Order: sequence, then C-alpha cells, then structure tokens
Amino acid sequence: MAGKENSLLLAISSFPDDFPELRAKFEAHGCILTEFSNKKSWQATLDHLLIQVKKNIQFDFLIFCALPSERAPYTALLPGSKVNRGGIDCFDIEISGRKGSVILLPNMGLVNAGVVAGLCIDRFKPKVVGMSGICGGFSNNAKLGQLFVSSMAYEYQSGKWASDGFLQDPYQVPTHHATLTKLKFLLENTDLISQLEEGFNGDRPPRAHPPKTGIFTSGSAVIADNIYLKQIELTHRKVSALDMEVFAIHRAAELSPHTPACICAKTVVDLCDSTKNDDIHPYGSYISAKFLIKAVADFFAS
Repeated sequence: MAGKENSLLLAISSFPDDFPELRAKFEAHGCILTEFSNKKSWQATLDHLLIQVKKNIQFDFLIFCALPSERAPYTALLPGSKVNRGGIDCFDIEISGRKGSVILLPNMGLVNAGVVAGLCIDRFKPKVVGMSGICGGFSNNAKLGQLFVSSMAYEYQSGKWASDGFLQDPYQVPTHHATLTKLKFLLENTDLISQLEEGFNGDRPPRAHPPKTGIFTSGSAVIADNIYLKQIELTHRKVSALDMEVFAIHRAAELSPHTPACICAKTVVDLCDSTKNDDIHPYGSYISAKFLIKAVADFFAS
C-alpha cells in the first residue's frame, strides 16, 4: 500500500477466509479490512471516513491574531468566511490563489498561542504560519508606530529564581535564513510604508518610520513599567519589540514535524511605560495585517 502519510484507508473483500492471515498486515498500515457481504457495516465505516476527510482540511498558510481588533483588518481587506472548527475560530481567506485561515486565539499570552498554534499546525499542515498585530517597543531600538518583522524571538521569563535574584536563560528561535532573506527584500521597498498605510482611516503616529527586521522578546504579562522594561532589555542589547505571543508561534513552528516557515510582524504602539494608550492600536493592526498579506503572497511567488 502506498500513498500519503496518515491517509484514511478501507479495504473491502469478498474473501473473508483470508482475513486472519491479512488483517494484521492491513491494520499495521492503518487500513480497515471489512467483508463485502456485510454491506451495512462497510457503508457505515465509509461514511465515517468521509466525515473525517471533510474534517481534515489542509491550508497553505495560517495567520494567528491574539485580539479581535488585530484580526479585523483581514475581514475588511479580504473576502472570506468565518468558521468554527472544533473550537478554533477561523476566518478562511485566499491570498494569491492559496487557501488559508486567520485564526483568533481564545486569549492573549504564550500558553494560548503555543497550544493553539501547535494544534492548528498539526491539524491543517500549512507551509507557512504567521502572526500580526501590535506590540510594545524598546525606545533605544524602536519608534512609535514602527513595524517590526521578527528575525529572532526569545522568552524573557525563562530562567531560575535564586537567592541573588532572577537568573535568565532565554530560549531563542530564529526566523529561517531563506524566509528572512525574502522578508528583507520586501522591506527594502522604499514605498512599502505608503503601500501599507493606503486605505487606513484613523489615528496615526506623529511620523511614519520604515519597517525593519528586529528581535522580539515575549512573556505572559503586559509591561507598563520602565524599570522592569530595563531589566528585560538587559538580556539582549538589540531587542526591539516586546509582546505576549511571537515566541510561542516561532516555537510551535520549530517543534512541529511539518516545520512550516514562520513570519511574524507587529507594530510598536507603545514604549511600555506609563504613557501607553490605545490611540494607534487600529493603525498598528492594519499595517501589520497588510504586511502579512504581502509576505504570504511573496512566499508562494517563487
């Protein structure tokens, strides 16, 4: 027997006397062996397998969003349909003829992102996964309203609490070199920010800043304190952006046997201090979503 891995198989035979010899061999390949004369039995089994086939949909890409406002630009920019797949909130779309879905996480945070991304990658087997939305920024390396594409992500919470304080052990996941090279080519377009802002109506940052690649750090808590932010910043002198999910999406893709490419892009909407507000959240969600659409189209272009 040959075919796709994890195919659903049913063998119908009119020679039940051979079953004792053949059954173990067929079942070792995940194939159900049934007798042709028992029509009700094999028809019921076939109906069940057809239901499973319909359930096991494959997508070319998946995009994850932590907040409804982060997914909203996709529903405005692209035709699609909302579907509840076993508790997964999907908005099915097409980009350049490729089928995918924009998935809304049940809640923010590393755990929700890691669990849902891992489940969806295993179930839908995409070639590329991504995430868009908003994030905080480190003032030394980021500007308000600036879009960052993740070149590497790490978790700032991992480590050990000892008598002399917290000893960090930051787990890191880089964006694959070939994927990152293509993303850098996209970012070199001098007209990119104008293209991303086109069609947006609402509050914008005081000035536009060119999108760039940067290092993300992720944790489970919202940071609104400059002293704590400085402690996190000490882990990596070039860290640009702070969020609650990007590391988990990277890690889920890295650990999956399907190893999809990973593209994460978020917009800095605050500098993680006491002055943070929601004024440019819609702007950040909009331009990061438009970048993901471009990046996914470019990923499949060659």
